[in-house]
Amino acid sequence: MKASVILSVLGSGALALAHGYVQDLLISGKMHRGYQPFNDPYEAKKPDRIGWTIPNNSPVEDVTSKAIVCGVDSKAGTIVAPATAGSEIKFFWTEWPESHKGPAMTYLASCPSGDCRKEDPSTLNWFKIHHAGLGANGVWASDALIANNNTLTVTIPSQLKSGAYLLRHELLALHASHEINGSQFYPMCANLQITGSGNGVPASTVKFPGAYKNTDAGIFINIYYPVPTSYEIPGPAIAQFVSGGAAATPTPTTTSPASTGTPTTLITLVSTTTAPPVANLPITTSTLTSTVYATSGEPVTVTVTASATANSCKSRRRRSARGGQN
Repeated sequence: MKASVILSVLGSGALALAHGYVQDLLISGKMHRGYQPFNDPYEAKKPDRIGWTIPNNSPVEDVTSKAIVCGVDSKAGTIVAPATAGSEIKFFWTEWPESHKGPAMTYLASCPSGDCRKEDPSTLNWFKIHHAGLGANGVWASDALIANNNTLTVTIPSQLKSGAYLLRHELLALHASHEINGSQFYPMCANLQITGSGNGVPASTVKFPGAYKNTDAGIFINIYYPVPTSYEIPGPAIAQFVSGGAAATPTPTTTSPASTGTPTTLITLVSTTTAPPVANLPITTSTLTSTVYATSGEPVTVTVTASATANSCKSRRRRSARGGQN
């Protein structure tokens, strides 16, 4: 009995030692110490870190929990690392076990307040800037990381608009992913202030939790039998960027308002760019006046005037419905 207890404890310790975390980051040529879960909490004077706290090196297995964003009960890093758009970030992991095969993913999220230390990461709009999964030669991203002295390098998009961004990076271990909630995520977050000459914002974003489901093909998978020859990396595709404006937000889930017996019309205004007039082309002008009703029941008169060159384009109608977002 005593022997079995001792073996059980030793086995748990070995499992804990097999897990990992990011201990250092090289950002735009400058080295930053990551959060050290087994040292920092016990320092008399808590060290300043760019990395958000994690309690230990254990994984997150529930993709619906807030822990999937930056780790269990994660608290904001106390300082911010300067970074340059187009430069590299190198992640230095602790020794990663060969058995923990799987992909690597890296995301950024703009911080609306201008200071990521004030943000709730689960409310931010995330976009992916890098991922690596299973290579054509059967080598996993984790294998490549181990072969590269437990390091992985990503590039900050050169077109990215300057501002405060929260960095989210993770490895996903698939050795137990043949069971629901068996996949092990090892996320970390860090505060960045990115500068550059670009004006790009992501064309689409995702939320955490929300970006992953425990039944996704790249999360619920048996990597031993049959041995996969291809792999679907979890989450969205690498972000595409559009110029200027506010960053895109996830498409909201739409719901219909409760009927009150009063007609309700939602008008969506879309900003447009007006081109200069073209010489020698006639201009046609149409004016539409319509009475709609607000939710209060009060009538509102709306007049819309549109001008266009003859034969320039076909008019199109749009209908919109009230929407809501959780």
